[in-house]
Amino acid sequence: MRRLLSGILVMLLLLGILSGCGAEEVSGEFSANQSAENNVNTPAEVDVVETKPEEITLEEVVVYEDGGVKVTATGIEEGWTGTEVKFLVENTTDKNIVLSGDYAVINGVTIPVSLYIDVAAGKKTIDTMTIYATHLDTAGIEKIATINVKDARIVDTDSYMKLTDAPFEIVTSVGADYVQEIDESGEVVFEGNGVRIIRKVVTNGIFGEEVLLLIKNDSGQDVTVEAENISVNGFTIDGWMYDIVYADTVRFCALDLYSTSLEENEITEVEEVSFTINLIDPHSYGRVAQSDEIKIVVKE
Repeated sequence: MRRLLSGILVMLLLLGILSGCGAEEVSGEFSANQSAENNVNTPAEVDVVETKPEEITLEEVVVYEDGGVKVTATGIEEGWTGTEVKFLVENTTDKNIVLSGDYAVINGVTIPVSLYIDVAAGKKTIDTMTIYATHLDTAGIEKIATINVKDARIVDTDSYMKLTDAPFEIVTSVGADYVQEIDESGEVVFEGNGVRIIRKVVTNGIFGEEVLLLIKNDSGQDVTVEAENISVNGFTIDGWMYDIVYADTVRFCALDLYSTSLEENEITEVEEVSFTINLIDPHSYGRVAQSDEIKIVVKE
């Protein structure tokens, strides 16, 4: 009996040794095959060349000087919310002033900007004008070549009276010859008096839904485009579009459909938007033209 048990133990031991050897051989064969497969599937190493975006610069230049006020553009850089143009404003007058502006033509596209630089009497200051990234992205502007602030003005901050207009233009290192590509695809919903309006997209906006429109102004004069008689799915709602488009420029404008008004009319999905357009002279505030009803079908 003891011999039988000893024999069984020997046999089990031999089987264990053989089994271990077999596992090592299989494991080694699998690793070799896997390595071969990896060598076949792995592409040859190539040199990756990283390309940095073109750095846009601005040479220091005096953009306005008159009546004791001197404005010097000193640089351009990327900020938290967009591109920032730095200015040195020198005020040798006896008035507290502000240099302000609301719109600029960037590469031929009218875009809202934030320009508000306070300077006390007899003092100077360094501050910036911001061109917001959201507006640049919507217009497809990747390189800022030219900046024309047509409505720049100097205001007496004590009386709130405009002292003078102070429009100025800046050319960056990209150059004045740069041609901005504009996506003019889409349905033309209005054309008249040298103004063309192209429907782009309907999307979510800050105040609710919004209809993005491309407005091309070839009229030779500045125009303000106003939307009236706005309705959604046959319901009159509150909305807003009142945007200036400078002569010989384009602008991407949003017709805002207020979410509160949509909710009040129990509209959960925008299927159709109707409105009329007024073209207004922004200088005299006189109406230049009025459209018939414009209807945009969002969902069939």
